Amino acid sequence: MQQEFLNQIEKLKAKGATYVDTRWYPFEETNYLLMRNGNLKATAASRESGLGVRVLYKGAWGFSASSDLSSPGALFDHALENARVAAERQAGTYCIVTSGRGPTSRELELFAEVVPRIKARWPLKICASPGLLTPEQAVHLKACGVDRVNHNLNTSERFYARICSTHSYQDRLNTLSAVRAAGMEICCGGIIGMGEEAADVAELALRVASLQAEAVPINFLIPIPGIKLEAGSRLNPRYCLKVLALF
Repeated sequence: MQQEFLNQIEKLKAKGATYVDTRWYPFEETNYLLMRNGNLKATAASRESGLGVRVLYKGAWGFSASSDLSSPGALFDHALENARVAAERQAGTYCIVTSGRGPTSRELELFAEVVPRIKARWPLKICASPGLLTPEQAVHLKACGVDRVNHNLNTSERFYARICSTHSYQDRLNTLSAVRAAGMEICCGGIIGMGEEAADVAELALRVASLQAEAVPINFLIPIPGIKLEAGSRLNPRYCLKVLALF
């Protein structure tokens, strides 16, 4: 596999990339326990490896990562494309997103390495979407140079248990508190059309307002046949406009 990575690096350089590097992470096992009111509700475990690629193309950084190592060439191409688009569109903010419940130690190390390099070279604001954060992790991201964290509440506290069972609404509020305490901006919104009532939307709007979020993304669920939330979506253009007016 090492030779495959080297071949892909040379391929991207031939396409105009001035810098390319890659990191392969060996298997990492993570165990989770979900506790509510002192009672164990669920356990889970995950075991995965991954590959990350960074590309510098015409002055802009592109990043790509995946746990699927069956086609590393596609991952390299994706990173190059990200860099090309960012350079051509003169992006002012670059958002780095991780997958999973929260950032791993390796992902936090990557933030520490990548963010300072980007900000030292280009006048970009950095937004991160890393999942649940502890106060210590939030302070780490701030120290790396992250300006804003995206962490959506998604719906009201009353309705939340209907759409998520892996963590609580309070977990999300704790993360947002940690972000603000660390001195970063908050990007927080929700998803409309999952079967919630109008009162849930109003409660979400009030909660987001109390956070004084600097950015409020509002998403509208497009029902797809076969998904559990398909029947819950009763959206129409007029209702969507009313929702946007609340925020």
